[in-house]
Amino acid sequence: MLIKVLLVEDQTSFIFEQMLAMHNGFEFIKAGDGAEAVRLAMRRDYDIILMDVMLPEMDGLTAIKLIREQKPDVPIVAMSGSNYAYLAVQAGANEFILKPADFGQLSLLLTRLTMEHRASKLTESQTGEVQFKLRRLFKLKEQAAVSGINTPPEVIIEIEDLEADLENL
Repeated sequence: MLIKVLLVEDQTSFIFEQMLAMHNGFEFIKAGDGAEAVRLAMRRDYDIILMDVMLPEMDGLTAIKLIREQKPDVPIVAMSGSNYAYLAVQAGANEFILKPADFGQLSLLLTRLTMEHRASKLTESQTGEVQFKLRRLFKLKEQAAVSGINTPPEVIIEIEDLEADLENL
């Protein structure tokens, strides 16, 4: 299940290089300033927006406010090396992370907010189906992790099919 992230960050040497390198189920579209972030957010739907507060051209707080006007439901995580938590939440961010962020915590936060956002759009019957597919996917991925290169092709195919099904919900 691919998580589409709009990453708004003006610095290139940051923890996100690790995330980009590891991929880890995330698809990143990068914006270097707040104005570009607003343009990209209006053109495409993202599962989550990860927004630096201190940006050139347009700061992250202003960008968050503008995005919120058009996309009130998309989860937004603000981040900064200084504690702007109150201002970020006041601007419309769901969460705030102080940089440098812990990779594991950030990955879990992005995944949690995305799953909550996706779940809010499901009907009751879809929720049960999604839970069943997620449990099956987890078991198959565990099996593949243990088997390594000896994973049977039918397990790989089922994993890919489940991921595609979940992506389309």
